[in-house]
Amino acid sequence: MWKGLGLDFYSPHWYDQMSSGLACARCVDLHSARSTYGFDDLPIQIGEFYGGADVDTAERMKDFQAKGYAGAWAWSLFYDKTSDAKQIDLAAMAKFVTEQPAATTVSLGSSTVQLLANWVSPTYLEAGQSVTVHQDAFSDQNVNLTLSVDVFSNQGQPVLHSTLDNQALTAQQRTAMELIIPLPTSLEAGTYIVKTAALAPDGSTYARSESAGQFVTTAAPGSDAVDFDSTTDQP
Repeated sequence: MWKGLGLDFYSPHWYDQMSSGLACARCVDLHSARSTYGFDDLPIQIGEFYGGADVDTAERMKDFQAKGYAGAWAWSLFYDKTSDAKQIDLAAMAKFVTEQPAATTVSLGSSTVQLLANWVSPTYLEAGQSVTVHQDAFSDQNVNLTLSVDVFSNQGQPVLHSTLDNQALTAQQRTAMELIIPLPTSLEAGTYIVKTAALAPDGSTYARSESAGQFVTTAAPGSDAVDFDSTTDQP
């Protein structure tokens, strides 16, 4: 209904009763929403959700971010002007903001490249399956770059490295990049952190994101891989 109208972004609402299927913003990532509804590459921002002190507001923000949404607005800042009087847990919001690692942007010569929205999908999978890293980028000049992706365990150990080469960015346009990374069947169960970097042809770094997303794996069927989160020495 809303495609092709010259909008700057899409702004669907989400509330707790929308707990399954495509209506569940905490369950569906941005890529899946775009594919299902045929959306273009405009940002999708959660336009209204409940973020009171009696729910996991900070975790909701983390979920929205991990799914690739551009932002989220809680209902309602002026709660005393509303009929339902729903308040926002501002302390939880502040905690979420202060915990955000900033993406770095570097000017190389006459070009400035920025890494914008990024996320991974799916966020829960088995070892041996593939995870897709999504990274949007913007440049003020026409440039070619390599998208470098590193995967770390939640203990900071480097696990996987992959690159997407020869990516052409058109000046003043948002470019969406996707890199599919097959996970080895021997990958240990646990939580993994994804970091991305935009590299110039000479190998120097245009921009870097220390928090491009995370995913959780379980061991492949029949695998004897060790769980990173285990507190025992047993596989």
